[in-house]
Amino acid sequence: MNEIVAATKLSKGAFYHYFTSKEQLFKEVITHYYIELSGVGFSAFSHKSLKSFLDDYSRAVTAASEIFGMSGKSKKNGINYFLHLFDAYRMLPEFKQQMSLIRKTQLDGWVKIISMARKSGEIKTPLKDVRLARLFIYAGDGAGLGLMLANADENVGREMSEIWKCIYETIKAG
Repeated sequence: MNEIVAATKLSKGAFYHYFTSKEQLFKEVITHYYIELSGVGFSAFSHKSLKSFLDDYSRAVTAASEIFGMSGKSKKNGINYFLHLFDAYRMLPEFKQQMSLIRKTQLDGWVKIISMARKSGEIKTPLKDVRLARLFIYAGDGAGLGLMLANADENVGREMSEIWKCIYETIKAG
């Protein structure tokens, strides 16, 4: 705690006024970075087509991967991202519930845009909308974790974008 207090340049009294323990500080950091920043605002992305949605989403993920330190020279922070995420699941029951809600919102957003793309004739695939939505989500999750484990320099957002483009090219009509 002394190192954390020194890094904040606050007095111990001021720091402990806001955070009574390391656990509380951990919870606040986790809530900010994983709940507030991870909640993707699907309504902000284009719903003109699945392609435009993917482009907007890819730009947002690329920017977020820079913020979370999941690319280039800051890639070590990406490993911390996953370690902290797993610690939060283990230590904070409410975090697990909050992330479940975020994941449901994410799945619902993907299903909505996929359904629209299917109805407009943009895509053609025998996969059910929810299956395809999960494919996009899990491909993104896997890209992030895979690049961190491989200690690769690639930007996670750009890698996710390339994977999503491959999926899109496979399912687009005509």
